[in-house]
Amino acid sequence: MQVTLFSDRELIYSVGDRAEAIFSVISGFVVLRRPNIGGAIREQLIGPGGVFGAAEVLAGTVRATTARAHGDTAIASHLPEAIVNEMIERPDAADAMVASLLSTISRANYSDKDALPMVGPRSVQLIPLDQSVIDQMGDAPLTIDRFPFFIGRKSENKNDDLDGPIDGPAGLILQDRQPFRLSRRHLAIDREDGLFIVRDYRSFHGTIVNGIPLTVGGGGLKILLDPGENEIIAGDAESPFRFTCIVPALPGT
Repeated sequence: MQVTLFSDRELIYSVGDRAEAIFSVISGFVVLRRPNIGGAIREQLIGPGGVFGAAEVLAGTVRATTARAHGDTAIASHLPEAIVNEMIERPDAADAMVASLLSTISRANYSDKDALPMVGPRSVQLIPLDQSVIDQMGDAPLTIDRFPFFIGRKSENKNDDLDGPIDGPAGLILQDRQPFRLSRRHLAIDREDGLFIVRDYRSFHGTIVNGIPLTVGGGGLKILLDPGENEIIAGDAESPFRFTCIVPALPGT
């Protein structure tokens, strides 16, 4: 077994690569992505203890998915012969290992039960990258299909109403501590002329989208999101409110 450390969004393997090893997640997360079909993106999130890449190895095929680290991630790689040897040397663990592999192969088929929701032409997915935000949102991607979708900070004053809608099915309220990085009405993901955008609501620290700051004195307070993966940071570059936003491919692309 060999352990490798991957940084956030670092590529582990691509579609078409030779499938020579089976992987398990020691810490962090891995996002498996199938190629776009009909403008839809299909993904599966693998957490600590999860196994991936087994189906192609056992079937003798090339990789059918792309695997990327989600946050700082430690991955263990296992060669098939090493797994067989371990089963021989530890027969007491063989049943559990076989069951795990069979379960993994079943999940690799992306059944409706185990697959993450599809990102269709009218929805996007939001994935938190910092553990403090994952603790609030959970580790499953959030599918957004109602717009505008607001993101802001929870007020410490119970009687303090927000200026406009932010809670409910079209908003995400997150806890923050002083010194605040997240404004109470910070940003919104929205649809405009059939495209997806991020709009900053004159937040104190601004918003960074794919490395471009959205500030009053900068290039504007809204920006188009690209098809595929986008990085959104609510606040400055050191803010923990960092997300990957997955946008569907445009028809014909």
